[in-house]
Amino acid sequence: MNFNKQKSQRYAFAHERMNRAMAQGFYLEAITICESLISDRLLSSLDRRRGVERNARTGLHRLINAHLDETLLDRSSETHGEKLLDVFSALRVWKDKRNELLHGIAKCLPGDEVHSSPILMEQAKDAAEEGLRLFRHLDNWHGRHARRAASTPATAATGAKRAA
Repeated sequence: MNFNKQKSQRYAFAHERMNRAMAQGFYLEAITICESLISDRLLSSLDRRRGVERNARTGLHRLINAHLDETLLDRSSETHGEKLLDVFSALRVWKDKRNELLHGIAKCLPGDEVHSSPILMEQAKDAAEEGLRLFRHLDNWHGRHARRAASTPATAATGAKRAA
């Protein structure tokens, strides 16, 4: 089975698992799956544009910043009739919410605001829904840039050289 077929199956599994997690109230798991999907798209984008080695251990913060550092990169996305969105700036905000929720489920210092479990889970649900929405924007952005890169002769030559 080729890589693209395997990748497609993994994405289908991730979406199924995320839907199940959301339906059963496992919002922290859904957030984690969203991060994995988002990180994969960001890694793919960097690989295609720069020909860099993909490192699955690169953190979300670095992946987002690598895209924000690209001065000529169109960072906007429009999906499902939503207005244009700077997807990378929105991802940066979401990443901070994600960190707060996943790392702060139990960890806190005296003086920190400690939310009740129901409030924490409502925040996690909102973050999971936002993560999925942002993934859709990123996926839309990624597809548009992949199609654009495939139609450019210089990029096609670089891709052929890399494949050799």
